[in-house]
Amino acid sequence: VRGVIDYATNTLQFLPFVKLNTTATNTPPSPPPGNYAVVTYDALGNVINVIPFTPEDYAVEEDVDPEGDFLIPVPVTTALHQVQIWDTVNNILLANITGSTNPPSVSGVTLLSTNGGSFNGSGPIELSWIGSDADPNAHLTYLVQYSPDNGASWDTVEMDWPGQGSEIDTANLDASTHAMLRVIACDGFNTSDPAYSSPFVISNHPPVLTVL
Repeated sequence: VRGVIDYATNTLQFLPFVKLNTTATNTPPSPPPGNYAVVTYDALGNVINVIPFTPEDYAVEEDVDPEGDFLIPVPVTTALHQVQIWDTVNNILLANITGSTNPPSVSGVTLLSTNGGSFNGSGPIELSWIGSDADPNAHLTYLVQYSPDNGASWDTVEMDWPGQGSEIDTANLDASTHAMLRVIACDGFNTSDPAYSSPFVISNHPPVLTVL
């Protein structure tokens, strides 16, 4: 569960949720308990989990309202239907989101001209896919991930991506003889099963040094 809290107005904006298979070693850590709580419900209104948390403060510029973002690992069950965020000090409901019965889907992940090709470490990969949702007003975003080891591990390349295609610079990807890309669609609450590209090759390329 992700979002941003505006402390000046005590309002909250959800960011698209992402459902991932995790282990004890790669589950994001929960923030410390605090004056806010994630409360999850089933379709009958029964409470599943209550998770207190403290948002992480943004460094803000002058004349900009202070904000705090949060990323709360929440166990996913088939019963999960609704998520609320509460200001527990003032007993105020800040935000509420209910999952649709129509999850999104994604298919047709295609490297437009490079399937099976190799790369010299520079230049783009043109990636495209097809996302769909039975809900007419669904706004889909996408998570794009890269695997250098034939799907054994995944690194995020794009998150909350709004379109159905992306240009990826191969200089930022690990060299691999068994590379893959995958795409996951999100409607804000539900996420799709991943869709995968064909395997391809990225040749070794020199490191790049940037002086800041």
